[in-house]
Amino acid sequence: MNFDYVKLEVLLPEETIVPLRNRLNDAGILRIGAYDHVISYTHTKGY
Repeated sequence: MNFDYVKLEVLLPEETIVPLRNRLNDAGILRIGAYDHVISYTHTKGY
């Protein structure tokens, strides 16, 4: 089985989003075509 793209869902504190995004982008993981830093996030409240 070969995959071109994979969706990864991670739950983490809000203050870690930007540092993680930057490190993943530096590793070439968040690049699609001519776009870099491709990421989506949303606020979640859980108990």
